[in-house]
Amino acid sequence: MSQRPGRPINKLLYLPEHQPMFGTMQFVSKTQLNPGDVISFRYTGKEPGDVSEVRFVFVLDPDYHDKLHGLTLGMTPKNALIRDVIDPMYDTFIPYDLYYESVFKVARSWDSYRTYFLSGMSGIRRCSYFLTDKPVWKDGKRIR
Repeated sequence: MSQRPGRPINKLLYLPEHQPMFGTMQFVSKTQLNPGDVISFRYTGKEPGDVSEVRFVFVLDPDYHDKLHGLTLGMTPKNALIRDVIDPMYDTFIPYDLYYESVFKVARSWDSYRTYFLSGMSGIRRCSYFLTDKPVWKDGKRIR
């Protein structure tokens, strides 16, 4: 099986880049998910005998046709996620269609776009995702 240039063979290749960016994790329900959330969850696929695996995903749409749409962090480089997905999300002047064009550029480049059946998700936790890996202080205490 040949690999397309830029496609990681290991589906968790880029996860170590993201892990220093994680802060606190809080359990949430499926109805509390929002676009832009970084979440972890256990997922059992639709095939019989699929093993439940922990996934780390940047949420694009939490409930479109009963599926969560997102980018798998393990297959998306941190710099590409921040530059092409997170930063434009907060630009009020970028049209919606241009934003998704940017997102799908990342998704196609790294083969990281995935959909998940909501019924297969469990143990959902929202992760604080810091855009810098420098220490974070709050009230004089280091929180990360």
